[in-house]
Amino acid sequence: MSSAVMIIALALHVWLLSIPEGKRLGDLVDVLRGYYDAIDARFLWAMVALALVSALCIVIECAGVMSVGARSRWAHLGIGAPIIGLVLLEVVSQALSLVLMLVVPVGLRLDGPEGGGMRLVVGDMATPLLDAIRGGTDPTTVGLGSALLGPLLATVLAIWAVNSIEHHTSLR
Repeated sequence: MSSAVMIIALALHVWLLSIPEGKRLGDLVDVLRGYYDAIDARFLWAMVALALVSALCIVIECAGVMSVGARSRWAHLGIGAPIIGLVLLEVVSQALSLVLMLVVPVGLRLDGPEGGGMRLVVGDMATPLLDAIRGGTDPTTVGLGSALLGPLLATVLAIWAVNSIEHHTSLR
């Protein structure tokens, strides 16, 4: 979802910048085509697939939070139980995302336009990030471990939600 919003925002940004210059719509398409050519097509389609899986995982996670929030223990909170659950889900998701990004040894090396773009690398992800933070520079390698978080969290919440529905749901 956020990828689609980002693409629409990018197109809108380029269009708004081109209006004062009197450029045509064809020029806008040329600029967007340049952005598309700057990244590899395989990478683009991998990001589209990842966005679809991520959207499915978010739906499962939210349904899981709603199901767990329906337990009789939290019935007195009303709508507050799912709201608190969603806030806790976001906090846990952000913390685990950072940990997985640093621990999982698969990353994306950002070589920049002069180095040929991006490529997958295997190795330590924490050291390049910490070196970039200490040096005040942009990181050259970004860990991809956070991409595993959505399916992992969706699985855990789905199992917890099924257990909650079977054993603890309040039908008041």
